[in-house]
Amino acid sequence: MKQCLKQIILGKVSALRVVPFGMYAGLKLEIDPECEANLFFGLYERETYPWLRKAVTKARSAVDVGAGNGEMTVWFLSRENLAKVHASAPDRQRKAKFERNIRANNFKTDGRLFFHPEPFGGPSARQILRQLPQPILLKIDIDGGEGGLLEEIREELRLRSIQLLLEVHSEELWKRCSQLLKEEGYQVQEIRQGWWKKIIPERRPSAFNQWLVASKADSTSG
Repeated sequence: MKQCLKQIILGKVSALRVVPFGMYAGLKLEIDPECEANLFFGLYERETYPWLRKAVTKARSAVDVGAGNGEMTVWFLSRENLAKVHASAPDRQRKAKFERNIRANNFKTDGRLFFHPEPFGGPSARQILRQLPQPILLKIDIDGGEGGLLEEIREELRLRSIQLLLEVHSEELWKRCSQLLKEEGYQVQEIRQGWWKKIIPERRPSAFNQWLVASKADSTSG
């Protein structure tokens, strides 16, 4: 029944579509009905939307680490209050789709966008964070490398005003990342999986997927 409904509404092939629901409503994204219908219906990672909508109003710049197909990068660029948007998307298989989504929303020549085809980390990541206007909205989804990345940018987390959305992929990483952020003065909260996932599950590369959000008390200061 669900498969038939998806095909009636979205067809059977991947195509650019204007998203009608959810946080990405009004944006044009290339959606594969086989595995991305949740994005079209406003359910993809919907649990994070309230926090993101609030956090982005306080931010002056954003970094999308693990940008994938670029839907969040496009959403960041649609926010006029963001002076700079950095996107790290090292997955070459998804780069073409990332570029099509950027182009479809007329952000290809947007001077605020800085694209990084290499993994985000090390001295280059620290340099980027040092130069960005504060507060910074930092989203990280890199399928297992999140603990190592936080260690690499730990000094910037301590010194900069950063709001962070982090997807973790094991219970051990959850504890490690939470502890590190708390040690650097962050208030850490868990975003729980939505009840609808039992009815309309999302395809994930690992069995454990959970979000944490973190910010400092002074995260609205520039």
